Amino acid sequence: MEVEVGEETTNDDDDSSSDGDPDDDDDEMEEDHATVVFVCVNHKKSGEPMTFTALLDSGTRGNMMTAAAAAKAGLKVKHSAKPKRYSTAAGVFQTTKRVCLRTHRLFELNSNRKLQKLNVQVTDGDLGRYDFIFGRKYLSKYGIDLRWSDNTIRWDGMVMAMKDVSDQDALNPLTVTPSEDK
Repeated sequence: MEVEVGEETTNDDDDSSSDGDPDDDDDEMEEDHATVVFVCVNHKKSGEPMTFTALLDSGTRGNMMTAAAAAKAGLKVKHSAKPKRYSTAAGVFQTTKRVCLRTHRLFELNSNRKLQKLNVQVTDGDLGRYDFIFGRKYLSKYGIDLRWSDNTIRWDGMVMAMKDVSDQDALNPLTVTPSEDK
């Protein structure tokens, strides 16, 4: 069955995502880039800077991290009476655990700016390849702009390219060294 849409014609019986235009690779471009940043959190007891991978996710509202990341940073996990539920690109999560990050930094965008007091929900499961997911409230609060038009992330006068998801080193926080200031 063919359906006319404006000047284009689509075939509902065809499962392929390509309309036959060899220049149309928009779907591939979106899948090749990720809104990933490295977050620096100082270990609660030692003060040692710890680096984590975070997804900036405009598709979810809240902030979350893995229990493993909370333990690595020495953070005290608190329990909430009321569960929080989030839908993300990595799946649906429900938790009654939370932590408060006293300070953290997004050092690829501005390593000197310390962000204060952030409540983060903690999940016992994993978050795909990420330690943290920061949602719309975070992006809005700090004015972080995810620009798909040029595959950049903009914040606080800084611009960085979105990471290529096929480059494993680009997504590995062990390839980045945080600054020594505490």
